[in-house]
Amino acid sequence: MQPEIRIDTDCALGSWNEDPDDSFAVLYNLLGPLAAQSIFSVGGNTSAEVAAENCKQICSWIDSSGEVICGLNPVSTESSTETLKSSQSQFPVQVLGLGPLTNLARWLSQDAHLIQSAWCTLGHIKTSGSLPPFWPVEFNATQDLKAAEFVFATSVELTVVPLDVAKLLRVSDEVWRRLGESELGRKLQAQCWRWRMRNLLLKAHSHFPAWDLVSATLIENPQLGKIEKGRLNFYKNGLVLCDPNYIAQTHHPREIAKIQKSVRIVTEIDCSGIWNSFFQRLHSF
Repeated sequence: MQPEIRIDTDCALGSWNEDPDDSFAVLYNLLGPLAAQSIFSVGGNTSAEVAAENCKQICSWIDSSGEVICGLNPVSTESSTETLKSSQSQFPVQVLGLGPLTNLARWLSQDAHLIQSAWCTLGHIKTSGSLPPFWPVEFNATQDLKAAEFVFATSVELTVVPLDVAKLLRVSDEVWRRLGESELGRKLQAQCWRWRMRNLLLKAHSHFPAWDLVSATLIENPQLGKIEKGRLNFYKNGLVLCDPNYIAQTHHPREIAKIQKSVRIVTEIDCSGIWNSFFQRLHSF
């Protein structure tokens, strides 16, 4: 049986101060042959409630019948005993994790047998130090450290897209121009221009990474990247280091890592191939 893809996202579509990259990943998946039947929101770049409304907006663009379910906010996980609502999924389930690991941890605690595997954007293959800015802030892990620790301690099959790989896929000026060539692309432009202008004002350039589009593409088209077996090292401060082929590429001592987990690591991506696949779907709608 072909696994169902379940999207788990903190989509912050249209916000001035929050990264809208999840919208590229959600739209790409919904236009594909393996479109998710359920989209769960999670608190992160925005609240779970706002993220759910943002996902409903994307679904309305394409008249998608996918179910959008409001998930959990990280601050609710310690005190809440609420069971996270489940969709009517056919087994098995692949989770396309685009935000903090709050929902994934809850699923693995209450319905572990439903989750076949998960893809997450987090960690680094190389980093210069153990504190910011040498260690870039690990958003998806540090937003809910308890959830991250729980997920990494389970036996779930995990594919990790490190941030220093995902950042290579950028919404450049050329990509921005190509977005204007389709109706759906123009809808994305209308929601992303604030973030683009914010980058221009704060960083002196308007381009930005489409971090989570890497996972959304490779989960369906793994030939557009290189995936190696390796080890994830999780430290108590939230640092996540990825060792392809179990070979450390930074000076951090692995013996003090709180958790070490065998994972699959995306080490290379075909940026042109990913964008061509993305625009092919936009134009075919």
